[in-house]
Amino acid sequence: MAETQIVIVGTGPEGRMAADIFQGMGIDVLGFIRADEEPELSELNDINVFAKIGDKAAKTLLADQDTQYIVCLGDISERRKVYETFSTQTKRPSTTGVHPNAWVSPNAKMGFGNLLSASVAVHANASVGDMNHFHSGSSVEPDAHIGNYCTFSPGVRIGAKCIIEDEVFIGTGAVIYPGVKVGKGALIGAGSVVLKEVKARQTVFGNPAKEA
Repeated sequence: MAETQIVIVGTGPEGRMAADIFQGMGIDVLGFIRADEEPELSELNDINVFAKIGDKAAKTLLADQDTQYIVCLGDISERRKVYETFSTQTKRPSTTGVHPNAWVSPNAKMGFGNLLSASVAVHANASVGDMNHFHSGSSVEPDAHIGNYCTFSPGVRIGAKCIIEDEVFIGTGAVIYPGVKVGKGALIGAGSVVLKEVKARQTVFGNPAKEA
């Protein structure tokens, strides 16, 4: 059986975080594929940057069915766009990376393409969708539901039975109180304490959080 290896799509903070995670998991990082807006690099942290998204070299890299990939782009809309293109090309989903110091309850449900950094905790009966980024120290309490393509910045706390819909961005250290619903595409400012429902596409910040 071929040794597991992975290509990381994105050379920004999320891509670098992914490299640390997969190396910690003992998985060989074959190289990076950079996004259009990212700097031209030949290597990053001693790992080759092979190509740009859309290049023939990128398609060749991913043609090997034994090579996994993960899309690590901070911009949520770009993450979705690139993933949809790559999944069509490869006929397989993005893999998930879980840092050795992260913890996922055996009673939680986890989709594909998720990135969990150090000290992330996902508790019992939580449900996590696909293509989410959990930065260091963020946590999801029991029975919470997380959608797809969300970003949880460092230290975010998602309370029990919360519902976080798709494409939500939550800033550093924000707290979502138990049972609160956050609508699709909402943006929660850093340090916010969210006590009541946040509507779709709404931006809130503060303690207690109010609409911007």
